[in-house]
Amino acid sequence: DKNVLIKAGIKTATAVVAFTNNDTTNISILATAKKLNDAIITIAREDEIEDISIFSNAQIDYLFMPSKILVNKITNALINPLADVFARAIKRKDEKWATSLVRNLVQNIDANPVLFELTINSNRANQICDYIEASNEIALSLFEISLHNRNLKNNVIPLLLKREDEIVLLPSVDTLLKIDDKLLFACDENAQNDIEYIAQNPYEFHYALSGEEKTLFKKG
Repeated sequence: DKNVLIKAGIKTATAVVAFTNNDTTNISILATAKKLNDAIITIAREDEIEDISIFSNAQIDYLFMPSKILVNKITNALINPLADVFARAIKRKDEKWATSLVRNLVQNIDANPVLFELTINSNRANQICDYIEASNEIALSLFEISLHNRNLKNNVIPLLLKREDEIVLLPSVDTLLKIDDKLLFACDENAQNDIEYIAQNPYEFHYALSGEEKTLFKKG
């Protein structure tokens, strides 16, 4: 109902979610919301696979199918265990927090960010480990640096830090890293590549850290 949406603040809302168990109702809600606020992000639940073309024609931004969600959740937990931890942790957050996160992801990365996990250990991040073991401090912000130009930042958002039994959502980039930290990032492919190079390649790590190219030979 149009009046219900207006009273709910649809004209100033960032996103609207239609999750009833009736596909027609969901499309109607989102179509009305779009007319009242053409910039709004629309999210729908779709129960019937046969209706997928209808939802596509309605230009819904995000579409969730309950039957696929369970399969995706199981697959995601196996491939990206931290992503499953993140999904369970954000259930305790309110709509305002979730809307802010979605807006941040869309604006700073895109609508389909890459989820990437990194453990600070000798296998996945040997350069970081060696640096920390030498009694140095290094912050999460190192992974923001672009290897094309260290004065620029990559499109990356730290989503989660797992340190022993502690879970931190959206950790600050000023957080100092510790060995065995587990990190979940949302990023694009370029950022993922840079993070992996910084974590494992001595030359890229040195450049990200100092802004200087590391040479093979010392000057005489």
